[in-house]
Amino acid sequence: VITEAQQADARATSAGVTIQDTLNTLDGILHLIGL
Repeated sequence: VITEAQQADARATSAGVTIQDTLNTLDGILHLIGL
């Protein structure tokens, strides 16, 4: 049970990092475009 919880937490953390990275990339693109 503990292992499953840790795996779920790891996936959630990974997804959060991916989302943040995507937002940072989009923000950078918008700045390049000049918006």
